[in-house]
Amino acid sequence: MKYIAILFFTIVLTNFSNAKTMSMVDLLTDYPAYFNALIQGVSIRADDVFTNPNTAELIESYFKPYQVKSLLD
Repeated sequence: MKYIAILFFTIVLTNFSNAKTMSMVDLLTDYPAYFNALIQGVSIRADDVFTNPNTAELIESYFKPYQVKSLLD
């Protein structure tokens, strides 16, 4: 759950200028593959977030707008 909280606060802070926040329920519902992987203790190493199955759900809403290409969670 620590990782979920970190991502949650990152999304809230990143979107603060847009005055858009997402509840934890929204995050878990909208991005189930990503959060289920984290909850199961999977380390997500995405050299390319656009091809990783655990990060694919975040492409349009997060990675493209913020030009994220890779991540390690």
